[in-house]
Amino acid sequence: YIKLEQMQHSVAAQIYGGILGYVIVFRTSMALDRYWEGMTNVMQMESKWADAFLQICAFFNASLPYHDRKTQRQILGLRQLLCHWFSLMSAISMCMLGAEEG
Repeated sequence: YIKLEQMQHSVAAQIYGGILGYVIVFRTSMALDRYWEGMTNVMQMESKWADAFLQICAFFNASLPYHDRKTQRQILGLRQLLCHWFSLMSAISMCMLGAEEG
């Protein structure tokens, strides 16, 4: 550690303060970059899951006219169940990301 009594000139304190400021800014910038990279990956994950669910729904909707009423109800029920599962998957992943280790 550097004691204030050891600094005889104000230039030494200025240099020390400048270096300390640079180190703090550099570390903060790195932490912020890591945070935004993580948020980008989370948003991409959610987007891929939403795309997968929407493609499944499009497939179900395209096949509905070719089925009888009973099968259509089953398909619509399956679509609701898949919506529920995709929502749970998203919620669980957010809980896992927010959980503390230990």
